[in-house]
Amino acid sequence: MAQSFRLPFALFLCLVANACQPKHRPIEGTIWIVLKNADNSKLGLVDVGFYDPQVLTPVIEEANKKAREELAGLQKNISAQEAIISDLEDQRKKEEDAIAGLADELGNIRSRLGSVASELANLTNGETAESDEERPLDQEIRNSKVAEIRNSKVALENIRREIDHWNQEVPAQIADLRSQLAHVKKLDFEERSKMRPYTQAPPKFPEIGELEREIKRLSQERKEKIDSLTERQRMSVDMLASLEERSEASQKAGLQAQAKSGKKAASLEKEASVVEKKIEEARARALARSGEAASAEKHLETLRSRLKSFNQEYENIVFSALPAPAFQSKTDAEGEFRILLPYRGDFCVTARATRRVTSDLQENYSWFFRVPPRDEDQDKLFGLVYTPWGKPEPDRLLLSNDNQIRSGFSDSLVSHPLKP
Repeated sequence: MAQSFRLPFALFLCLVANACQPKHRPIEGTIWIVLKNADNSKLGLVDVGFYDPQVLTPVIEEANKKAREELAGLQKNISAQEAIISDLEDQRKKEEDAIAGLADELGNIRSRLGSVASELANLTNGETAESDEERPLDQEIRNSKVAEIRNSKVALENIRREIDHWNQEVPAQIADLRSQLAHVKKLDFEERSKMRPYTQAPPKFPEIGELEREIKRLSQERKEKIDSLTERQRMSVDMLASLEERSEASQKAGLQAQAKSGKKAASLEKEASVVEKKIEEARARALARSGEAASAEKHLETLRSRLKSFNQEYENIVFSALPAPAFQSKTDAEGEFRILLPYRGDFCVTARATRRVTSDLQENYSWFFRVPPRDEDQDKLFGLVYTPWGKPEPDRLLLSNDNQIRSGFSDSLVSHPLKP
């Protein structure tokens, strides 16, 4: 009879134990962080979401795939931008090398142009060369030639005046002497024609012989002087003609040299103008490359800054892909939250918060980790932990700096940093 009651009693105890086993999971938690200025803070009014891990698995996989694709594209863009900058720098360097080469060429042209300009100035001042290989005569030689021509002209003029003297003044003197001689001879004839005693001789006129000798001397001297002066005049004319011919040839050579130097200077000026234009064009291209490189550098810095903060974008991608939480709680002013989950298994906790530390400093926090199920031993009838009020002890969660996403928490469902 006793044995007949044992089996129903055991079944009763099992039913009681099963009825007493809790079917929910109380959660109590706090969001407690340490700020960068070493102050502690409890974050209030923060939404805390609870998810079933099985629901989140495909969502996280898809979000990770999307984030990795964006990260790979970002890194590809950075590499492409770096290649563009490198190519622009190479182009700019080539342009600068070309500018340096053109500057040397322009300096050489300017040097040659200076030499030609100096030569042209010397030629303009009257210095000439008898051949292309000879250098222009210096000013002293030129002045000597000019003085020689001037002296030759003066000497020729003196000869002409002396010839005029012997052709005009001396014949006049001879004519005067002849007139005197004729007068004396007339007197002598008259005296001879007078009747005188036989013993009385006529007077003599010695002036007749003197005048005749003087006329003969002047006539002979005039002839000799004119012959000599005529020869000297001929020689002076020939010398002057030779000097003037040489001077004209020298002037002609000088004009030809000036024309040649002028053409050479014009050619060098044109060549210098072409090189200067090339330099300006190369500088414009180099400046354009520098501007493009600066713009590319700015864009690269933007990409690198985005890459540096990509994990924040990654978190945004993941959190934006999450569905509405199955269960949700909110922290109070003390940063504490409470919720009663209707199951005993594992779950995922998500939360995001922002804290303004100073006017210029803001800190962002994100949590996304898995909470394992309770120990099965606690679910046994005699192993349950109850509060004094007969309720099961709640799970204690602490969301802090140590288990946020960026801390590298092992149970975090979002890897940080993300790897492509």
